Amino acid sequence: MNIKLEHGKDRYGAVWSFERCKAPHCKGRRNIIGFHVPDEIWNAVVPKGINIVCLACFDEMAQAKGIKYQSVLKVFPPVTWEDVY
Repeated sequence: MNIKLEHGKDRYGAVWSFERCKAPHCKGRRNIIGFHVPDEIWNAVVPKGINIVCLACFDEMAQAKGIKYQSVLKVFPPVTWEDVY
């Protein structure tokens, strides 16, 4: 399933350049699973100044703050290195 990238976005509108997670506790893992939550949830969970967070780190931060988001979470199909190269 070769997904052609246009300006860094896949056909679902998710940004893909294998950016690394910027969460303070993360080891910079590749963000291969695109997801979306409403801005008000993102802003309540993710510290200001951080714009790339993997889903695993987002989930940990949401849990630490007691913020539920499953009902509004949209997850895009994973994109691996073989999809873009």
